[in-house]
Amino acid sequence: MRKRVLITGFLIAALSLSACSKGAENKDTNNNGKNKTQTEKQENEVVLEDLGIKINPSKDFNKKENIQMLVIENENVSFSFMSTEDNKMIMEKSKNAKKEDADQITDLFIKKSRNLGCIAKIKAGESEKAFKDSQYSMFNHKEKVGALNGYEYYLLYSYKYDENDLSEAAKVELKEAANSIKNLKNNITIFDPVKNPVVKKEEKAEKQSMKGVINFNTKTLAGKDINSSIFKDHKITMINIWSTSCGPCIDEMPELQKLHEEAKKENVNVIGVVADTPDEDNELLAKDITKKQGAKFDNIIPDEKLSKWILDNVKAAPTTIFVDKDGNIIADALIGAQNKDAYMKNIKEVLQSVDK
Repeated sequence: MRKRVLITGFLIAALSLSACSKGAENKDTNNNGKNKTQTEKQENEVVLEDLGIKINPSKDFNKKENIQMLVIENENVSFSFMSTEDNKMIMEKSKNAKKEDADQITDLFIKKSRNLGCIAKIKAGESEKAFKDSQYSMFNHKEKVGALNGYEYYLLYSYKYDENDLSEAAKVELKEAANSIKNLKNNITIFDPVKNPVVKKEEKAEKQSMKGVINFNTKTLAGKDINSSIFKDHKITMINIWSTSCGPCIDEMPELQKLHEEAKKENVNVIGVVADTPDEDNELLAKDITKKQGAKFDNIIPDEKLSKWILDNVKAAPTTIFVDKDGNIIADALIGAQNKDAYMKNIKEVLQSVDK
């Protein structure tokens, strides 16, 4: 099983998962073994709909930049630690990295990361066998936090972690991060995403000043030749930069498809850029994601020039930019996922500025 780690300028930021809300109620076996009615989500809640997991960590947990959260193959949520010092060091190396350096930076990222724990989704009755697998056997503490639809959910962690090569400051960070994982037990809720589909909260992306010219000559996920001359066919083009490891990126795709269809009326095009490609495994994964999410708009595999631009400029996923007919970025970038209406509002603002 391979972790889908994104090594670009948004190395760490892309791994965070944004929160969303639900509208329906549901009664499931929760981490206290009682039937609990699920209500409106709280401010910091993270919802992983495919896994049927909700996490409502403390505000302090959300502020810990040393903890990275990854969804792995729709089977578990993995938590890892990286010290502030190592994070800064890797980010510095990434700034001037060339495409051929990506594997080396990936190896360094993996080497410096320490597994803190995970929330595992395991078929009922198979936990004993599953815990012998190397991805789970490294943890010496395993707590059942729920059961639903023939699956059991466990929080796995350890009491002690490898402190080799860590400074005293980093050891303190590691201890605090490890305690945060242990304290998650009472903040995990299991729910049925089929019976209780999540109603997405209207979220507003953050704006960030961004300059540059977008230029590429590559292929789409579907294998179609495509280059930046497509910009000339529309008044403006909205480019959504996403990764296969980014939960919010995937969640917003149905909204982007609706936006694509509506924006055509304004002579506006919407395309996606899969930032963690070219990569054979990630390309297959991206195809599966776009098919499942009904995203029919063009999603491109960045060429070397575009990959370098992303590496130098994009710090989080999803990031959305707007370009004119010549590929010039003409508005602030949007950092974070939104719904169709919010994006449409941004598009109209950009169109107004172009018409002036």
